[in-house]
Amino acid sequence: MATGKSLSNDHLIVDRVFDIADTSRCSLFIRVNEEGFQFCIHDPDRDALVAVGQHKGVNSPQEAFEYHDGLLKNEFRKGTIAYHASKAMLIPLELEGEGSKCLSVNFGQELSLQTFSAIDEIDLGFASANQGVNLESWLEAFPFLQTQNSQVINLELMARKHKFSKGWCTYVDCHETFMDMYVWRGSELLLYSSFQTSGPNDVLYHVANVGQQLGVELESNIVNFSGNIGHGSELDVLLKKYIPRYSISTGLQHVKLAIGLSSVRKQHFASLFNQASCGL
Repeated sequence: MATGKSLSNDHLIVDRVFDIADTSRCSLFIRVNEEGFQFCIHDPDRDALVAVGQHKGVNSPQEAFEYHDGLLKNEFRKGTIAYHASKAMLIPLELEGEGSKCLSVNFGQELSLQTFSAIDEIDLGFASANQGVNLESWLEAFPFLQTQNSQVINLELMARKHKFSKGWCTYVDCHETFMDMYVWRGSELLLYSSFQTSGPNDVLYHVANVGQQLGVELESNIVNFSGNIGHGSELDVLLKKYIPRYSISTGLQHVKLAIGLSSVRKQHFASLFNQASCGL
């Protein structure tokens, strides 16, 4: 989906003073989905991210190990691996035992590797099925990493951010073949959903359709976009025409980047940076 000025399939930026052979004191954060994976490395001595990488079309750690002189084979102190659940829904916390049934009814199929995460801040549970990502192979390769869900991380951070908020706020995280959308009214989450997309028009359609159903006035309320989007892109031009107050988001919490990473397009890694900010 040509929604933004896309990064190359194999993309890595490393701070020039960082020794990639000396990572034993560092933290590693990996984010995987059906399209590939992203990762970043945090150096505690500098309290900053010193490397950021992305690989599209790579869905196994065995392939990932081959990149950048085996950088990810190095020893790391700690970290997390977050996966994107392609099939997910929010349900009341008391229905945790019914999560599997809710997923099957909603998506009409048998789903494997199901999980349920309680999000206490909004009194809801996130029932999900990990389809399209072989998470077990990643955990075998990186046994020291703690497992998280990307959408749950974003929802928890948003809930804290909007605890005392008023008014509407919408977040859209775009990828090549799908987008995640979150709509808040004050401290209340009105919607989370993931949509399949094939181009900028699909993104605009889903945002406009959800806005109409929920009564969100897109002309006067903030819509934050992250992921595969950039200034001057086809999606950027389209959004400016129909959503005047749209903005490009670089993450829900600040993370410090080393000077050598100043060229990183932060919006492309917003969810990864959210993950890193929670793990430091």
